[in-house]
Amino acid sequence: MKRYATLLFLILPFISFSQSKNNFQPGWVVTLQQDTLEGFIDDQKWERTPTTIYFKESQGSEIKTFSISDISSFKLKFRNFYRSKSIEMDMLPRAKGSLGKNKESLFESKKVFLELLADEELPLYYYQDQNLKEHFFIDDNGRIVPLLYVKYKGKLNRVKEKKTFISQMETLLEDCEEVYSMISEVEYTRKSMLRMIRAYNVCEPNEEILFDEIDYDWFKFGVNLSTTLTHLTFNGHNSSYTEILNFKPAFNYGIGISFDFLVPNFNPKIAFRNDLIYKPYQRKASGKVVFEKDEWWQELDSKLDFSHLRWQTMVQYKLKETYNSTFILAGLVNSFTLSNKSNTHVITQFYSALTEEDIPPILDFQWYEFGFVGGFGYMHNRYIFDVKYEVGNGIGKGKGLKTSTHILYLSVKYYLN
Repeated sequence: MKRYATLLFLILPFISFSQSKNNFQPGWVVTLQQDTLEGFIDDQKWERTPTTIYFKESQGSEIKTFSISDISSFKLKFRNFYRSKSIEMDMLPRAKGSLGKNKESLFESKKVFLELLADEELPLYYYQDQNLKEHFFIDDNGRIVPLLYVKYKGKLNRVKEKKTFISQMETLLEDCEEVYSMISEVEYTRKSMLRMIRAYNVCEPNEEILFDEIDYDWFKFGVNLSTTLTHLTFNGHNSSYTEILNFKPAFNYGIGISFDFLVPNFNPKIAFRNDLIYKPYQRKASGKVVFEKDEWWQELDSKLDFSHLRWQTMVQYKLKETYNSTFILAGLVNSFTLSNKSNTHVITQFYSALTEEDIPPILDFQWYEFGFVGGFGYMHNRYIFDVKYEVGNGIGKGKGLKTSTHILYLSVKYYLN
């Protein structure tokens, strides 16, 4: 099993790199002549709005490259919808280290792909540039209007904000009293803007509401590999000498699958994560117990050898609402023992009698274990790298015996969808 796990660990990065490089999903493009071409689009999970896309009519056909000047729109079947638009874009930086004293927008004419967030009474578009600066646009009767938000340095170099988008939205949404009173609270974020536009559109009576959801998949399936450091503790008189032996922390591996559920309509930063991990444990320890010098003693040679299936159910919270982000997580662990080949060999010298026997290291072995897990990590496109620490109630039970399991995980996960 170790050999197969090692082989998988070595080839997984190459397989996943190949898949992430070419991830063609069903979709279509609309040409400048308004012809629709159905086929497959390379879904690169864009964090920055793309300037070109890769398209092929069938999985085996030649790959074509389309830029902003080649097509009028494109859509992934289950995800994003983009339209090619000529716009005026504010070029002032918004990153803290690049702010200046200027608080007036600096416009530049551009032709770009805009992502359509809401195709309703008042369509909302989104663009994220190469510096990860976010831009929002409203389609006001065919005219693409930038919603303006400027950060600048004021007195004593303090960061100031000029929220022109608030007054713009007050003008655009003034015919809906329910929404108008909320505009002052809106933030210049994808989630806040989309919520406001949706609230405005349902304000209109007898209108059919059609919109594209935020581009977050609600279900993710992946594989994961872990390096683990496991420490078992024993305290009591019911463990067949196990508590007097020094079982040092052991390095092992873990291999498994993950199935995660996202809740974009509630909070795109939150996911319910499930990691199902097969994890073996092997460790040896030896010792000697002397009752009377040279007359009565015991030599112990103990081996713990078992495997678990550990199910970690966690809540994961992303610190940023982007594909690439750090996160924290916490949850519960349910562990089931799949095999137990543990054994303790005991040699006893009792005066003139010498005996040998094999006994279980733990008299009352616990086949089910419960615990808690917490950690942090970083996700990059389809990869997730995390550090988790798990504490369980141990593998032994019985009167007078206390055991616990402590496991440190260093893991890499790769999403297959």
